[in-house]
Amino acid sequence: MEPMFFEYRPINVNIVVRIQAGNPQRILEQLTPVYQKYHPGYPFEYTFLNDDYNKLYESDTKVSMLSTYFAVLATLISCLGLFGLAVFSSERRTKEIGIRKVLGATSSSIVRLLANDLVRPVFIAIVIAIPLSFFVADKWLMGFAYRIELSWWFFAVAGVIAVALTWLTVALQDN
Repeated sequence: MEPMFFEYRPINVNIVVRIQAGNPQRILEQLTPVYQKYHPGYPFEYTFLNDDYNKLYESDTKVSMLSTYFAVLATLISCLGLFGLAVFSSERRTKEIGIRKVLGATSSSIVRLLANDLVRPVFIAIVIAIPLSFFVADKWLMGFAYRIELSWWFFAVAGVIAVALTWLTVALQDN
């Protein structure tokens, strides 16, 4: 937080009033004549401090909502791409998979065989994305006076979810 400086100006027509929760309309009706007594000719306009604070963070709330939507959309598109790669890989290896099935391979071993080819690029993407996302998130959080500290497990959970989605996508293709 940066230091603050408050200055008293007797010509200022702004007044800050703290009221109890409950019936703000009744209190505002009582404040109107008092305000008009000391500041005739100026309209009685009021705002609530919590509304002013909410307006300050409105853009961050919109960015958060849009980020969530685009993250879900990107995840769906990437799962479709992984599904296409899994289908392509299994079509290319049809004879090998058939021979393995005849020799007694289980579905889980075939899924593991197909997933190993697709999990490797996901791990490479995770290794690239974690430092980059940490840097971007840290820079973004620097703009807030009160902020959370980034922890390693935020990124570890995201990586585990990405690998789990990869496995699930490949497993859905096998059935």
